[in-house]
Amino acid sequence: MAVGLGIAWVVAGVVVWLVGWAGSTGRLPRNHWAGLRLPSITKSDEAWFTAHRVAGRWLQGGGGLTAMMGVLLVLFSPSPTNADAISLVLVVILLATIIGAAAAGAQAAKKVEPE
Repeated sequence: MAVGLGIAWVVAGVVVWLVGWAGSTGRLPRNHWAGLRLPSITKSDEAWFTAHRVAGRWLQGGGGLTAMMGVLLVLFSPSPTNADAISLVLVVILLATIIGAAAAGAQAAKKVEPE
């Protein structure tokens, strides 16, 4: 069970890291699937790209940490109880990452001049 859970966390971490990478490099276009959806961020293309350049660093950090911890779950296969505790920690890490990314991105987007 812990191996499957670990693989799921690795996939989730890689997806979050990739969204962060695309955002920080300016390759994340406005879309309906990935990215932050706050009014200050979605007000213009410039605000979108500015916010995601800043938020991308947060998402890369949190996604990378999540993927690495998922690899540890796969390699060491702890008991189901320990795997659940580690998963709870990973949920907190990803929530903190997304909240931090949204706050940093919204703050950067607010500095963009309205079109």
